[in-house]
Amino acid sequence: MQNMTQRDIEIYATDKLLANAVFAHMQARQSEACHDLVHGITTKAQGVFLWVYLVVRSLLRGLTNDDDLETLQRRLEEYPPDLNGYFQRMSDRIESVYKVRSSVAVTFAFDVPREVERNAATHTLGHPMSASKASPYDTEKVSRTC
Repeated sequence: MQNMTQRDIEIYATDKLLANAVFAHMQARQSEACHDLVHGITTKAQGVFLWVYLVVRSLLRGLTNDDDLETLQRRLEEYPPDLNGYFQRMSDRIESVYKVRSSVAVTFAFDVPREVERNAATHTLGHPMSASKASPYDTEKVSRTC
């Protein structure tokens, strides 16, 4: 799959970065280094567009902070090459005082589609497909898992 999406990822990353005036200026002066950055994104992505989207967004934030190409390259190198690693890195950066709140938000975000399915099934079939006595948003339960 990686080989099938590699060119699309390269086009996406190049287009998004070049749409930024600072990167476009860098490209004009340091073409090879900019090409290496995009190549690094393409290679490290392993064909996963969500990973590319998240990393390019981070690089664009770096450009807003006046990061130079060396710093952008370090940003790229710091990202794990898979989504699990990416989300673990994100979780590790959350201060402990906010972990429960963010866990509840993530749980809610992932459970909403399931709750919609359950409600649709109840409405259509006249009975719930699965009933859980514990709320999936129980902060006590979430805090024990953090």
